[in-house]
Amino acid sequence: MSQPLWVQLLAATAFMSVIVVAAILISDGWADYVVFAGFFLTFIGFAIAAHKRDYPTTKRGFTRDSDSRW
Repeated sequence: MSQPLWVQLLAATAFMSVIVVAAILISDGWADYVVFAGFFLTFIGFAIAAHKRDYPTTKRGFTRDSDSRW
């Protein structure tokens, strides 16, 4: 996460390209492609879940009165 976004995307694209080429070279039939598609969708789901949001998507309102202990 210390690199700029474009560097991360470039590294992820290179990694996925190597994986795809390897999968094409070792696959025996259509069933292998189904399994590889499952791996790919899992990878995409993990990337979406692990993506760190810097800002909340909605405004978080709060009130502070003189009786509050905060």
